[in-house]
Amino acid sequence: MPQFLPPGPPASANGAPQPHPLAKKLQTWVKANYDTAMRIVAYTELVILARVVIGAVTFQTALISPLIFAHFLRQRYYQSAFTRDAIAFTNAHIDKFVRKPGNPSAVVQVWEKIQLLTARWVGSTLTGNPAAGEGRR
Repeated sequence: MPQFLPPGPPASANGAPQPHPLAKKLQTWVKANYDTAMRIVAYTELVILARVVIGAVTFQTALISPLIFAHFLRQRYYQSAFTRDAIAFTNAHIDKFVRKPGNPSAVVQVWEKIQLLTARWVGSTLTGNPAAGEGRR
């Protein structure tokens, strides 16, 4: 941002330069809207996954596209609380819809199989780096 909005003169003789007033407003706006934007991004990623899967089933996109995007979404799941919340919310709504009284048991069985295969593919949580001082063995 300093290239577009150069900082102003320092407030005191030895102080740091003051940020541009527009930069301060922009920073305040971003801080106020960050959570909402990230929530929208998380749900948008799920919509894109659905679109890519439907495209692969109808042969409109490459068959490997859903796997690549699902892997990306898996990484986002581990790195973003917003994505975890969006997936949990969507999963709960689909589960509620599938388990409605009157639905055929085959629908519930297919949904449970999808959940089982997804859980198996996702696997356990990712591990972090070993602590300092601990070497590889």
